[in-house]
Amino acid sequence: DLHSFPTRRSSDLPGSKAASELTGLPVTHAFFADYEPAGVYDGVWACSSLLHVPAAELPVIISKYAAALKPGGVFYLSFKLGDHDGMRNGRWFTDMTEGFFRSLIDGVDGLTIDRIDVTSDVRPNRADEKWLNAWCRRG
Repeated sequence: DLHSFPTRRSSDLPGSKAASELTGLPVTHAFFADYEPAGVYDGVWACSSLLHVPAAELPVIISKYAAALKPGGVFYLSFKLGDHDGMRNGRWFTDMTEGFFRSLIDGVDGLTIDRIDVTSDVRPNRADEKWLNAWCRRG
């Protein structure tokens, strides 16, 4: 059951309202670091969102969301493939190599990696951009 979820940017208040209206569910407007999950979830979908969090902050944030999963719950995460951690085009990006991702998840209590895929970006004129897609599970 999806009860609430944070939006990723402080400027996304209109998006929060639209998401709530579309789903009929409450939507919380918060930074990832400030949001406290209010329940136990079957899954967390973090598609191209946590990549806007500095790498140094990811262990605490991923641990917090993983702890909110039911046993057997799935955590999907995606990052641009690479090793950049900083500003790019006016926004923060944390790119991820498979090795760095594996070491990050090794430090998250109770979370294991089920699968990692590297895919090409599907947006027009971006096929050369690669993405790291990971499915993790809480034990």
